[in-house]
Amino acid sequence: YIIEQIPLELEYLSLWKSHKEEWKFKKHRQTVLLQSAYNPTLLPKSHFKIFLEYIADLKGISKEVHLLKMQSHIFTTI
Repeated sequence: YIIEQIPLELEYLSLWKSHKEEWKFKKHRQTVLLQSAYNPTLLPKSHFKIFLEYIADLKGISKEVHLLKMQSHIFTTI
């Protein structure tokens, strides 16, 4: 992903956390977040805790796919 895209996803994540009444689901933003989640250059530590809270609410296939990616990431970094 292009680095310039990530600030939009970080803003999306912050809005979800702080102003849920103004936040609107955006599939593309969620996709970029999920695909860049374990790259500290793209998803800084300051937003990672919010990201974990966000993914706790995932439903359906998105949740299943992301759990598989998390497991794969954990096993490849051990």
